[in-house]
Amino acid sequence: MKQSIKVISLFFTLPLIPALFLQSHIKEYVYKGDLVAEQYSITVEKSKGLQNILWLDSRKKSKYKAGKIEGAIWVSFKDWEGSLMKIFESFEPGQNIIVYCNPACTTSRNLAKQLRQEMGQENIFYLEGGYEAWLKLQK
Repeated sequence: MKQSIKVISLFFTLPLIPALFLQSHIKEYVYKGDLVAEQYSITVEKSKGLQNILWLDSRKKSKYKAGKIEGAIWVSFKDWEGSLMKIFESFEPGQNIIVYCNPACTTSRNLAKQLRQEMGQENIFYLEGGYEAWLKLQK
């Protein structure tokens, strides 16, 4: 009886081993980003070559009020419906959209991805290095 319990428990635990291994690597994968995320990132230098940009600031509202890229609109996942309304009120067809936040923040990446899916636009990017990278090139 003990032998059959061991066999049965082994039978059910063996399939879990790959899942446990993958779980330890999922955070690393998400943190580094996938190839899809890399396809819609843009540097400050490349953004200067674009015309007609709608800037979206996804930092904390206090940071936005303290300083932002000229004309930027503050957006938040917490108020996604309200943010979408602000975006659609300001968006012009063919306009490039660049979302930014802080350098270590992933909100801009996630927001850009969400907007690409909802709007069906390819010209939506997140700014590599965030607001600080933009500030450095302004000096």
